[in-house]
Amino acid sequence: MGCMRSVLAHAASSETTELRLSISAPQTLCVRSALTGEDLGMATLQPEMSMQQIKEAIAEATQVPTYQQRVLFQEQQLAESLESFVKALNEQDEDCDDHARAFRVPRAFGRREVCLTLVKDVTVTNVAGTHLVQYPNCTCTPGPNEACWGYRGTVQEVCPRCQERLTGKQIRTTDGCRRNGDGYGFVYWTCQSCGLVQKHGWDDA
Repeated sequence: MGCMRSVLAHAASSETTELRLSISAPQTLCVRSALTGEDLGMATLQPEMSMQQIKEAIAEATQVPTYQQRVLFQEQQLAESLESFVKALNEQDEDCDDHARAFRVPRAFGRREVCLTLVKDVTVTNVAGTHLVQYPNCTCTPGPNEACWGYRGTVQEVCPRCQERLTGKQIRTTDGCRRNGDGYGFVYWTCQSCGLVQKHGWDDA
């Protein structure tokens, strides 16, 4: 087990990438608030974790949802500074003696601390389970992780909950067909960052 490291939590939005954490052993992080200095919990990063998995580990330790997290290292998005972060972790690991490594505590002297900054996005709006337009002309009941634009709006490229730009594909479903051949259904678009499912209705009539 690697040395205990400090993660400064200032508060929390997000980046999703296929980059992986190239470390040889798990690294245990002491997560604390940059505002108050309060310890928020312990997060363990495993080798080959993706950015999303890193954020999930931090979310479990801090109760800050992944879609509210912006993870920084040396004032840069972690995804953009991951190589420097891994290098710092490896150098830090070399600076721990066997006793410290075994008990997951830092050596008292001659140690350079490695910190992440967790910035909380306070602009996140909880729109799940709602219609996003005032008069949607829609009788559906959006699910607990859905937001519906009804028949008077369309799914948006920017997520209305976390403000991340969507990159996945829209899914169009057909819910029925009338005798005259007109079909109807919904278009779905899932945010890869926070998981919110936007949808809007379509109708051939």
